[in-house]
Amino acid sequence: MPTALLLIALIVPLVGAYRSSVTPRGIVITHVSLFSFGAIFYWIIPIALGESRIFSSDSSLALWYAFFASHTSPATITSYLLIVTGFYLAFCAGSWCGRRLALPGVIVELFPFEPGFLVLGLPFAVAVVAAYAFALRHQFFAGYSGLWNGDAGPRGSFTAAAMLLLDVAFLHVVMRRPTRRRWWANIFVVSFALTSLLLLSLGGRLYVASAILMALVYRTQFVEKARTRTVILGGVLGVLGAGLTGIVRLGGALSITTLAANIASEPLFTSFSLIQFLSRQRFEWWNFPRFLLGDLINLVPTSLFPDKARYLLDPEAFGYVVFSPLGALNSFFSLTINFGVIGALIPLFALGLTLSLLQRQPAKLLRIVYSILTGWLAFTFFRDPFAVSVVKNMLEFGVLVPFGIVIGLHVLTVASSPMVDRNRLSLETR
Repeated sequence: MPTALLLIALIVPLVGAYRSSVTPRGIVITHVSLFSFGAIFYWIIPIALGESRIFSSDSSLALWYAFFASHTSPATITSYLLIVTGFYLAFCAGSWCGRRLALPGVIVELFPFEPGFLVLGLPFAVAVVAAYAFALRHQFFAGYSGLWNGDAGPRGSFTAAAMLLLDVAFLHVVMRRPTRRRWWANIFVVSFALTSLLLLSLGGRLYVASAILMALVYRTQFVEKARTRTVILGGVLGVLGAGLTGIVRLGGALSITTLAANIASEPLFTSFSLIQFLSRQRFEWWNFPRFLLGDLINLVPTSLFPDKARYLLDPEAFGYVVFSPLGALNSFFSLTINFGVIGALIPLFALGLTLSLLQRQPAKLLRIVYSILTGWLAFTFFRDPFAVSVVKNMLEFGVLVPFGIVIGLHVLTVASSPMVDRNRLSLETR
């Protein structure tokens, strides 16, 4: 029974990704395709590899395989596969409704502003990045050994500063007036590219990968579709690059086996929390999202509230066992303790619905928000605590910061030009 369900749980998101992305004119990267990728990578692959025991002879993964064997049973896996298939279908159902729901009106543009004012945000974002980079100067390019020395707070603040710079660069690329230069040939993109190298050296390869996905989501949906061979080649190179980055940081020898094992280690090590949770078989039907609501405190910058982590609700205080030795926290655990097995269907449906509605709007700001939120779906949504994935990355840097920047620039534009022709301004920012 688990084998048949495993095939179904794998095929369903594969079909969903294919139907949402493959068109006669090329490939489109959508929220459904990236959610499908995340579901397969973090929900299904750990079970598939655990059951098949592929890579079980690799010494770096031996502990995980022993943990999987001692904490799972056919009955538990059967229940889990049924639940995650339901989770995935709820998201797709919301997306399907969003594509067919009649919109009361189309938003042409929100908070029009003078695109040239975006240059004011670059020095501020770069200065914040530089300040945190200076504090971490001894940890860059130090491998894993350097990551465990000192407080993790500065690394989180540096990552947040990098995401601020990403938002500024994204807005500039999309909102700027047309020029003959390539989109990447400007100081905004170059600044973020250099920051990305520092992020990679700190172990932030998935943040960099997410940023690339955001750009691809916007381009393939709102500019031009990608060729199938280009997407396949880019995907292969991206996976190989992620694996090579991990091997370099570990200082291991390069081979096909170590490369494959390093790539597999991401979903496997993320699943420690999942497997521990499954072993206790605590599948509540409904839960109140007390932990997610408490996580909203993470919106406050660490520089203003250094001890905010102490005020986050601890699931262990409510009887849950949180086992995440490497820091990652599987989203199945987070969804279940916050909403319950049945309750989780509602926010997943709402997420698919919201993204579908954003996808249909022509306003550039809403398209940017859609692209950023979609880019976060592939990795952070499935493998980070909700305080980071949902609150920090998606809500703060996917919605609040882009809206805050645009509203601020709109106010500045109106204040600097009291007699501005708003119709002309709206046309220029389209």
